[in-house]
Amino acid sequence: MNLSQRLLELAEEELASIRQGDFDDFVRYLEERQATMNTLDGISPESGQRESVVVSLKRVQAIDREIEMLLGSLLEATRRDMEELRAGRRLLHRYSEDQERPLESHLDVKG
Repeated sequence: MNLSQRLLELAEEELASIRQGDFDDFVRYLEERQATMNTLDGISPESGQRESVVVSLKRVQAIDREIEMLLGSLLEATRRDMEELRAGRRLLHRYSEDQERPLESHLDVKG
């Protein structure tokens, strides 16, 4: 197996791990892919493999775009969830403040 094919396999594994919500595996595959990419520096494919390498790397690039969009969607969903939590905390805080006021302050009682 050549390095471009290995990069493609790792990119596919990254995408699959994100889809499954397994971010530990995602990081592991990402680190392995980075290490594999570091070994490519200065290596030129044999002339008979150039087309195969180009096809593999274009597919890696497409998977990277898909990973980026998926992570962006997950990040946006997390942002929305956090905003809902903050809103809930504000409501709970207001409720607890209301509970700390004397009973008379809840009633329209004029002394």
